[in-house]
Amino acid sequence: IGNYELSKKYLEKSLILNKKNYGSKSEDVSLTLTNLGILYSILGEYKKALEVLKKSNKINSKIYFINFKEFPKTLIYLCHVYCLVGKNESSKYHFQKVIEIYKKTTKENINLIDFAIGLTYFGNFNSINGENKNSEKLFIEAIEILEKKLGKTHPITCNSYSYYSTILFDLGKYKETNNYGLISLKIYEKIYDKNHLKLFYPIHLEIIIINNIKIY
Repeated sequence: IGNYELSKKYLEKSLILNKKNYGSKSEDVSLTLTNLGILYSILGEYKKALEVLKKSNKINSKIYFINFKEFPKTLIYLCHVYCLVGKNESSKYHFQKVIEIYKKTTKENINLIDFAIGLTYFGNFNSINGENKNSEKLFIEAIEILEKKLGKTHPITCNSYSYYSTILFDLGKYKETNNYGLISLKIYEKIYDKNHLKLFYPIHLEIIIINNIKIY
């Protein structure tokens, strides 16, 4: 529901309790660190996000075997946050690690939703680096998985639509940009308050530009 500060408060309390009850290198601590990292990244606290995600990843590498389906989640968000702070090589390295893990796991153990989230974030990474064609392929694969697993109105699917609309705009595919942009905005407007919707201003701007130039 977008109440991130309250969520942060409870996650930070949970981290303290989990360390006390289960030890600082436990699975519970690792999962809490990952969730905190995700939350910090949403709030734009990238330094904190990287700090806790790296701690989680260090724990994961010691306690999880290769086909543990939640393990790549931390790597996926490390990839995303490194991309956001401009550390492209680190972002690429962690995404390649995700791919390696998924290639070694059985289909039953693959968490396809997390994998699709990873594809979305790496698609965004490619677009930032001007590789829009490669980015488009990753988004198409991610959206196919998410629509099948979660449906077209789920917030996670919507997130991929949002990123994808930006790529389509850069590629000059204005009709598709308008379609995906409007779908994502309608879903966001049902979920978030007006302050949170400011994060999606670029999509608003793209749709305004497209409707003004009447190209589609």
